[in-house]
Amino acid sequence: MRNKLWIGHLGFVLHGVANTTLGPILPVLSLRWALDDVHAGQLFTAQFLGAVIGTVLSSRLMIWLGCRRAAALGMLFLATGLATIGVSGPIAAKACVFCLGLGIGVSVTPINLWITLAEPERSAAAANLLNASWCIGAATSAPIITFLVLRTNLTHILDVISILLLLMAALLAAEREPLPPFPAPVDPSEAIAKSRSATRRLFILLISAMIFVYVGTESGVGGWVTTYANRLSLLPAGSMGFAQSTFFGALLIGRVAAPFILKRIKGSNLVLLSAGVSVVGMSLSVIASQSAPVLAGLFIAGIGFAAIFPTTVATFSDRLGAESMRLAGWIFPLGYVGAALVPFAMGAASDKFHGLRFGMAVALACALILCAIQFEIIRLLRRGPAAS
Repeated sequence: MRNKLWIGHLGFVLHGVANTTLGPILPVLSLRWALDDVHAGQLFTAQFLGAVIGTVLSSRLMIWLGCRRAAALGMLFLATGLATIGVSGPIAAKACVFCLGLGIGVSVTPINLWITLAEPERSAAAANLLNASWCIGAATSAPIITFLVLRTNLTHILDVISILLLLMAALLAAEREPLPPFPAPVDPSEAIAKSRSATRRLFILLISAMIFVYVGTESGVGGWVTTYANRLSLLPAGSMGFAQSTFFGALLIGRVAAPFILKRIKGSNLVLLSAGVSVVGMSLSVIASQSAPVLAGLFIAGIGFAAIFPTTVATFSDRLGAESMRLAGWIFPLGYVGAALVPFAMGAASDKFHGLRFGMAVALACALILCAIQFEIIRLLRRGPAAS
């Protein structure tokens, strides 16, 4: 199975493309359907609510189908959602985007698990490289899509991406791998009840809050940044996607660099440092009005955000051991709940205060919240192991 891992990495490149496509096409959809920022933000909500449901379904689908075929089913949902957005209206588009989100949720966990199970002796490094593959797709797709959408029909662009996703689904489904061992499903309330101390329960709640706020913030910034660049006229019309690429490119650089930084400082301290860097970057992007400092702020924010999620997941797994596998089934979908709510809140703030700069300020506030949560996590870890 290891010699086929390139399929998983290629699949995650396409997953990064599909996951972030809504951002660069949103200005076109908003103009076509005369959407204000509140209704445009509802498209992000539909996408990530679909992702929540898809993530919950993925654990059962992996048991039934195996990792690769479950991921293939997710790719089918992704292809269907993207192919139908371009031919739908403003109301039907929410169902199309929901289908896109369903594919995001169904496919992301199986691919992650397939890659890490295939390389158990270096699972952390394998996961980092896989996330880097995702960032490649996310960072490169935005400028390409933005360039093409001014020169050809949006439906044709989405159809090409959908065809690539269908081909990936066929590759993933071509061979049936042995089913990995899965822990027996556990009711969330029973898992919490097994916690042996108030410290342990508080640790779980803080990690849950961290994932909720982080995924929502990254999704909000990544989703709105192209529209933000358009509103501020930061770049020529054909280059608006460069703003999103700046953000996701910084995520890629930060995630590649994180393993080297972790050789020198603790993971919990890296997360706090990263959250602080993200505050600096978001502050600059909100306050500045010229293209260079705004883009620099987005790049700094991306560098800061990069290490937060994977390092938080590692801390969660290290402290809770085998129980983390049972708790993950309800903790990690909270990230998609955040991804549904934070972009919507950014759009609502923009609409209420008549400027997307106020929407980006919501993301800045979230970055400050991340600092506060991580500070509490560090204080908690200093008391002793969370499992004690």
